[in-house]
Amino acid sequence: MSFTVQWNTEFRLIHIINRVEMKKILTALVVILTMGMVSQIVQAQTTVPEEIGIIFQKATRVREVKNVWYTVYDASNKILGYAAYSKPHSDGIAGFNGETPLLVCFDVNYRIIKVVLLENQETPGYVRLVKESTLFHSWDGLSIREALVKTPETVSGATYTSSGVIESMRMLLMYLDENAPTKDKKKAAVIR
Repeated sequence: MSFTVQWNTEFRLIHIINRVEMKKILTALVVILTMGMVSQIVQAQTTVPEEIGIIFQKATRVREVKNVWYTVYDASNKILGYAAYSKPHSDGIAGFNGETPLLVCFDVNYRIIKVVLLENQETPGYVRLVKESTLFHSWDGLSIREALVKTPETVSGATYTSSGVIESMRMLLMYLDENAPTKDKKKAAVIR
């Protein structure tokens, strides 16, 4: 009988130790997995796409706000401005030889500071004509709503390419107008 009591006591003790050790192991796994996810999130937020870095030269990280909106930060975590990509909202909008995807950069007051044509399949000569024209600057300093009602003229000699740029911009602006990157109604009115 003493053997049975001793064995039951040892078995319970081993069982309790195993449960405690299992909890420690599970806790350690949760911590490791969580750290991995946090690391991925931080990494995703710290990578500054090259085209955004060219415009915001002091940028050290970006954070996606809403679908195509990105907040751009400097090393001291100060907001430098915002950026938005026309894709996927401009998918299927073609210039002369293909899609005309854009990057639109905004200052901290949500005014357009730069419109950039991203990698595309357009004929280089037509792209050069559009870039040498005033088309990309026609939206400078405008809010989203002001830019949305603006109707820039197409570029002579590059009508299809410039039309693609204008339509890509219009599609992005329509999306941005409906999906302001803030829930604050007063701030949303400023953005628009």
